[in-house]
Amino acid sequence: MKISRLWIPAIFVLSAMSAQAVVNLSGNINNTAPGIIPGFGLFGNVGVVNTSGSGIYLGGGWVLTANHVAGSLPATATFGGVAYPTQAGSWQRITNPTGMGLSTYTDMVVFRLAGSLALPTVDLASLSPALSDNAILVGNGRIQENTSTTWIHTPVAGINNDTWVETPPGSPNREGYETIGTHEVRWGVNDVASVSVQTVNIAGADVRYFTTSFDNPGYANEAQAVTGDSGGGAFIYSGSSWKLAGMMFSVATYENQPGGANSAIVGQQTAIADIASYRNQILAIVPEPSTALLGLLGLLGFCRRRR
Repeated sequence: MKISRLWIPAIFVLSAMSAQAVVNLSGNINNTAPGIIPGFGLFGNVGVVNTSGSGIYLGGGWVLTANHVAGSLPATATFGGVAYPTQAGSWQRITNPTGMGLSTYTDMVVFRLAGSLALPTVDLASLSPALSDNAILVGNGRIQENTSTTWIHTPVAGINNDTWVETPPGSPNREGYETIGTHEVRWGVNDVASVSVQTVNIAGADVRYFTTSFDNPGYANEAQAVTGDSGGGAFIYSGSSWKLAGMMFSVATYENQPGGANSAIVGQQTAIADIASYRNQILAIVPEPSTALLGLLGLLGFCRRRR
């Protein structure tokens, strides 16, 4: 089996697959907050950036996304169907940890909206996820077709020689979903598949990341990123709350995969930037709520003394 890494503005293709059959999900499923997951209130914190990408609202007006989604300002940012203007001069690129031989910058940026939103503040994970940790993935990707597609995939020696033949269910060796051009914010679930945080270079930028795998059988809402999910969030329950553990930015595809990054085929992986590796760099730009509050109280005290 040959799988290659592709840099993509990674939606989500959501599926409920078992070893015996494919459960087809309609295009409307999982486009609202997941009521079946107790205590998860961060679905609305993932929105649309530059029409076809994703972004995560961290709080205080700040948005986190991929550099290949919003490489500069002005950018468009929409949360809950409402478009918000961006604050000029607020765009900053996140740097990699030093002393590891990595590129100076990674494929992550933050920028500020011209005003705050009535959304929860997101806690950033301080520890990288462990193998098999459950994650909720939320992104603004392409919408899957209502029914799955099956293929006979024949590996051929050499580069880009593999063949794919679409075939009726019954004797295929590959199964998955193709997508339509429309994007929509959706959620799905998966498990962390990589044992340790790895590094990959995306368009000249090194990224510390972990992965999830699109498995069959998998969860009822098993998720795989496709085009448009880059900048979307991966949330993991840690301690007593849901925390932002990662930001989707890439996928691994099969050689000559039909649809490329626009499709999701069982066996693919989603690459997710590890927030714990970048937490200090992000917080150096985006203050934690307690820090921002202390600054505000200090300013108020100063104003009182000036009276």
